[in-house]
Amino acid sequence: MDFFSSVSRLFFDLGILSWDVLLTLSNLVRRSRRIRHVTPEGHPGYGGYWPEYRPPKETDSRCSCPALNAMANHGKATARITFDLEELDLHSGIEHDASLLCLNAAFQPDQSIKHVPFIEELLAAATGKDKDGNDLITTKDLSRMLGKRRAVARAVTRSSRTASSTRSLGARITVFGGRVDDLRSFLLHERIPESWESRIRQPYGLTLMTFNKTILGVEFGVCEQDWAEAAREAVERHTAPT
Repeated sequence: MDFFSSVSRLFFDLGILSWDVLLTLSNLVRRSRRIRHVTPEGHPGYGGYWPEYRPPKETDSRCSCPALNAMANHGKATARITFDLEELDLHSGIEHDASLLCLNAAFQPDQSIKHVPFIEELLAAATGKDKDGNDLITTKDLSRMLGKRRAVARAVTRSSRTASSTRSLGARITVFGGRVDDLRSFLLHERIPESWESRIRQPYGLTLMTFNKTILGVEFGVCEQDWAEAAREAVERHTAPT
C-alpha cells in the first residue's frame, strides 16, 4: 500500500510541476492583463473596489500573517475560516524567528503584534524606483534586511529556524510589486490600499516557478556576516543589566 501511495504521489507532483511549467511558458507569450482589469468582474477588488475596512476589535483573533489579517479586516476571511487565526501561529510554522515584521517569540509571545521599527526600517531600505518614480523594495533590499534579522536572531536567541521568512515575505513583496506606499498600508495597518489591484498582471497569475525564482534570488543574496557588528550590539543590549 505504501508503495502505491508513493508512486501515486510522485505522479501527482509531476503533474502539478508540468502544469506549472506550462502556465509559466504561457505567461511569457500571452498578453498581460490591462490595468484595472487584473481582478475578474464580479469579484472583490474589481476596478480597485474592496469590501469596507474595519479595524479589529479586542475580541477579534489575528495572527502573524498580515495577508490573512488584511482579509479579515476587509471581511474576506471570516466567511471561510472557522477557527481562530492565532491558532496558525505555531512557532517556526508561518510564525518564525528573524521576522522582518515582528520581534522573536521569546520577546513578544503575541505574534499578531507587529514591531513598527522593523517595518519602518524595511520600508526605508528600499533602493529601487519604478518608471513613475515610486519607491520599490528590490530582492537585494530583502536579502540585506533578512541577513540582518537572521544574524541578530541567531546571536540573541540562538535560533536557526528562520527559512520560512523568505517564502512568506517574498509572496507579499511580489504581489505588491515592491511598492513601498502600498506595502506601508498593508504591513503597518493590515489594510488593502485604496483602489489597489495586484501587480501580477500575467494572464495565469503567479506560478510556482516564477515565485521560487524570486525566493531563490532573495535567499542566495542573504549574507549574515555583513551584520556581525549589529549582532554583537544586540547581544550586548540584551545581556546588559537593567
